[in-house]
Amino acid sequence: MNDTMNCLDVRRTLLSDPMSGSAPLLAHVEGCAACKSFMREVRVGDTSVRKALSIDVPEGLSARIRLRRSMVEASDDAFEDGIAAAVRVPVPTDLKARIMARNELNTARARKRGVVLQFAMAASVAIAVAAGSILFLAQPGGTASNTLMDAVVAHSQYHTSTHAQPIDDDLISPALRLVGLEFGSRPKGVITAATACDVREQRSLHLVMRGDHGPVNVYVMPGQATKRTVESSEPSWRGLVMPVRYGSLAVVGHPREKLGKYANSVRDSLRWRM
Repeated sequence: MNDTMNCLDVRRTLLSDPMSGSAPLLAHVEGCAACKSFMREVRVGDTSVRKALSIDVPEGLSARIRLRRSMVEASDDAFEDGIAAAVRVPVPTDLKARIMARNELNTARARKRGVVLQFAMAASVAIAVAAGSILFLAQPGGTASNTLMDAVVAHSQYHTSTHAQPIDDDLISPALRLVGLEFGSRPKGVITAATACDVREQRSLHLVMRGDHGPVNVYVMPGQATKRTVESSEPSWRGLVMPVRYGSLAVVGHPREKLGKYANSVRDSLRWRM
């Protein structure tokens, strides 16, 4: 069994457990200055968060919470009793007989419709199966819901920054480091947002750039390889996924946007710290 770890393994482990002290991780860090610096940054950040969350509980807080809860419950009970009294109405003496008679009538009507309903349900199922088969066969490999394109399009719909002003390098570098990347030179174009986010449960770089027709989302996804460049479009968006050194790069933007220039600009500026 091979217990050695590479840079990508070390960074993923530290991001999920900053205080990890496994032997393979420590052995790698001793011989890798970049990973040692990354571990120090992650642990300093984790320690700061822990200190911020370490708040002393005031004396007697538990007793005050229980007292407050009992007062709220007593108030709720009184309110519910008042509502019940206000809406209480007399029940007609023949109500039960009328309900039973109505149920019998509905049962008789349902029996008459039974055969028609069975045929209708069977036809609906057949149509649904046929439509599903057509949609499945229309997608490459029948696995469209699991593709990188679907993932980045869905992510862009809910996580696109509306900030339109350029941001400085000191706001971009932390996101790059969290994904194990850096820029040899700043990409051409205006970057308005930079975050490290999860795409298909993998930590990825998400840049938002100013496009000619609106915001352009650029994703660099280490560890998520693709063999060839794929393009796709819908009336409201256009997307591109291409292979890069240690994973893939995706761009999503307006249907009239020229996505290639953003993809090539970011790709040519990347340096992989792994």
